[in-house]
Amino acid sequence: MEAAVLSYEFWDKQIASEAERLGFDDGYKILYGPWETIGNSDTVFLSLNPGCPPHGADLFSISDERGNSYEVEKYTTLSPITAQFLALADLLELQPKQILTGTVAPFRSNRWMSISLSQRRGALEVGKRFWEDVFATNRPKRVICCCPQARKITSEILDATLEMTISSGWGNTSLHRFRAKDGALIAQIPHLSTFKLLSRPACIAPLKLILDL
Repeated sequence: MEAAVLSYEFWDKQIASEAERLGFDDGYKILYGPWETIGNSDTVFLSLNPGCPPHGADLFSISDERGNSYEVEKYTTLSPITAQFLALADLLELQPKQILTGTVAPFRSNRWMSISLSQRRGALEVGKRFWEDVFATNRPKRVICCCPQARKITSEILDATLEMTISSGWGNTSLHRFRAKDGALIAQIPHLSTFKLLSRPACIAPLKLILDL
């Protein structure tokens, strides 16, 4: 299928409407890259939800048409995940713009647990519908999830089951690999803003194993 099957206009209106319905006033973003990346990438990186944006960022946008947000904002954002994502791209031997990067809950918040349970559920429902649409348009070969919510949603959409659990090389933190019936790989890793796995040599071999590199 062509990426045009997935309607930017529909999702732009849908996410804006859901933000108003659920009471999210701080903005939203579901893709950390250009919309066209949906039809041109088979590697996906998913985090939970967008936090506080860099100064001058567009608060109400479903995609980042400048390029991959982590790369574009590497000198302006204060988030430690930025350097980790860029190092992960190097490990994958991909340019950041070649990775379909996004969130499973599109609405901004300072902390995930600072929003209500109904808001969290609503945000994840929106995210699941979106990624169902995306994966129906372009089936991924590898999805890297740095939160349990992203792995759960992805595994449900792709009908994947647990294949492997190994130590991450960082204390008692584990890495998990799930496999879909069509061979798609889903990797669950700890959140890179807290667990800077790409900066610790002991974590590189486990990452390569779980990502089947």
